Amino acid sequence: MKTQLTLGDLIRLLDQVEKPETEVRFDFARFKPKDLDSYRGYYDQLALGWEETEKERTVAELLVMCRQAVGNTFGGYKGGLYTMRLSTPLWVANYGDCHDTAIVGVVDVGWRVIIETAFQA
Repeated sequence: MKTQLTLGDLIRLLDQVEKPETEVRFDFARFKPKDLDSYRGYYDQLALGWEETEKERTVAELLVMCRQAVGNTFGGYKGGLYTMRLSTPLWVANYGDCHDTAIVGVVDVGWRVIIETAFQA
């Protein structure tokens, strides 16, 4: 099983993509990254939301979002404020959801960048 990525890991891997204008998607269905928020499962960790949309999300856009999250404070689902760091683990979930789906990798296939996910107990 692959190890769960942190915010810093994701930034580093996205930074290595040769073409920042490349579209980025998740490895499930046709879903694209949406936004970052506190993860309902662990409020001090981050969740990258997903959406099915025709709008393209680029590596460059995702990188900006991730970099802005570093040192930023997010509100927990049931309260509290949590500051995210480079060492913060990353999950995949929309606001209020908790599915144990972790971000475990980034694959550049040339015409698209894929965010790899896996069940993480």
